[in-house]
Amino acid sequence: MSVLRGSMALALLATGACTGKSTAPAAHLWTLFDFAAAAAAGGTVAGAPAARFVTPPGAPLELLSPPWAANASLQSMNASGIPLAPAITERQAGAYVTTELWTGYPGVWTQPEYVLVTGFDASGPKRLMGAAQIFSVGPKSGFYSPFWQVYYVTVPDGTDPNKYTRVKQLLDEHLPVTAGPGRLCVLAPDELVLASPEGAPAPQVPLYGGDVTRPFTGSAWADGERVWLIDFGAGRFTWDEYGLVQPTKLYAFSVRAADGTVTPTDLPHVLGAGPGPNGAALWSVQAALLPKGAGAFAPASKAALAALWNSQGVPTPPVADKVAARANAGQYVGRVALNPACFLTTPSLGDEADTCRWLDSADAVAALPQGTIFDTGMLATCPLVSLAGKAVGP
Repeated sequence: MSVLRGSMALALLATGACTGKSTAPAAHLWTLFDFAAAAAAGGTVAGAPAARFVTPPGAPLELLSPPWAANASLQSMNASGIPLAPAITERQAGAYVTTELWTGYPGVWTQPEYVLVTGFDASGPKRLMGAAQIFSVGPKSGFYSPFWQVYYVTVPDGTDPNKYTRVKQLLDEHLPVTAGPGRLCVLAPDELVLASPEGAPAPQVPLYGGDVTRPFTGSAWADGERVWLIDFGAGRFTWDEYGLVQPTKLYAFSVRAADGTVTPTDLPHVLGAGPGPNGAALWSVQAALLPKGAGAFAPASKAALAALWNSQGVPTPPVADKVAARANAGQYVGRVALNPACFLTTPSLGDEADTCRWLDSADAVAALPQGTIFDTGMLATCPLVSLAGKAVGP
């Protein structure tokens, strides 16, 4: 299911896409701490089950269980996990995780992250051994952001790695500071990791399969307190001269009922291209109405999943056995075509001979008729962790 589906429905109501009457949503930020607390209590986050954002130990991993998979999967008993969700990015199948949600915010800004170094050489900064990063804003603040502008602070060799735990200490001593890159570092409850099924050696990509990144995890300092860190690496975002992070559009296919209500579906989202090979991380969530006559690709082997999509108003026209038998057919499950009759006849999938007109890139979705795409006003941190079968970052 769409990780963002329930929260998107509330956002659409606020923007007036469902009713024609808009109301400004109250500014609210949800972090992994909020997700985890709500999931442990069996609650919701922005109208969606919290277990879609953080799955407690031993709880079902919905996107790795029927109807998405043949057999049920449970989150590892070792720790809570951040579940992966399938998506399509520039015609390639992959997966992402969701770590923050914002509603009612005009934007998200970078915050400073300080890294202690003893100097620089030809390979770059020389980290002070044993010293953790120092973050300027913790997750309890409404100004918290996982989009950090790195600043290298030069300290003498032999400095105690635990001497500095607050930004104020660094500023008071007027230590040399050198600006560095942007880095996506998510602050999280202790020991939280990417979701992984019990008994599996690594996280698994729902629906499409493939390798998954293993972000660095460890501890850091935030205003003098130890915090758990999930580091997704650099090259995932850009910002302007004011520190405003530039979002990329995420399209969620939706349907309009007879009463005019717009409801998101559980089809895989379509994500725009990011600023680099690791993809984007901050997304402006858009609801894209499923065009009349369009249909989702679901071979007979995915009948249960097709039934779910059908129940949400998504047509899943027949797929010829010869098309379903193609080596890459599994990577097309859930993709939407404007001319789904091609599922019976296309001689190939994904090359010049493919006769299907896929909505599997941001440009293709953005070209839909005016009035069929709605900005939900929601921003989300959703770093890619797998794309085209390969791990993404860090």
